[in-house]
Amino acid sequence: WVVEDVGVEQISSDLHLAGGGGRVSGTLAVRSMSWLKLCKVGVSGPAAFVMCTHISGGRFEDQYFVQQLAEERYQQTKQCNDFFHLRRPGAQASDVGILVGDFNATEAYSASGPMNAYFKFGIAGSEGVWSDAESVGISTQEDLESSFKTYMVSPFKALKEFGWTLAYGEEVGVTSAFGHLIDHMALSRPVPVESAEVIYLTNQKVKGKSADTDVVVTDHNAVKVSFQI
Repeated sequence: WVVEDVGVEQISSDLHLAGGGGRVSGTLAVRSMSWLKLCKVGVSGPAAFVMCTHISGGRFEDQYFVQQLAEERYQQTKQCNDFFHLRRPGAQASDVGILVGDFNATEAYSASGPMNAYFKFGIAGSEGVWSDAESVGISTQEDLESSFKTYMVSPFKALKEFGWTLAYGEEVGVTSAFGHLIDHMALSRPVPVESAEVIYLTNQKVKGKSADTDVVVTDHNAVKVSFQI
């Protein structure tokens, strides 16, 4: 496989985030999607478009989630989809899109899962979050968490609506240093997945958890996946 083309597109909007409650005001941080087109030498097709992104979210932007960030995360995912289906160069019907990156969320939000635990200790007590919530008529913690759930899973809602499927799930292991699988790969059409494995680049920040690696490079693990295209 050789790289035939490369590019980058901004996928985030210029949404202005209001401060207050210990938060600063300003424009949402820019998010982009970089892509490359891979073609197999000596074969006419299909091409693989590998698209890498980092969807808005994380412990800083999560504090503003009430401010239309569920829709923002949905639209960023849609922008990636639209590039592949509407704007990719030299498109052939047999091409496959592989969207990879940090989605800042697990695929599913469960009542006893990691996102619920994060909501309780990182979101539910935020003065700024509650100020935003009250401005849109949210007055109970139950309703606030329901809104937070919508925000967290909105990229996966978009992928499902546009016909993308995930290459792996929780069986592969965790990718964040806090025990969550938040780095994902999505496929524009089904292709056989031969293998998927975590490459340890960090250790878990959990008391009593043994080290996975002697050389910590970042706060995420990588995932290596082999596809049959």
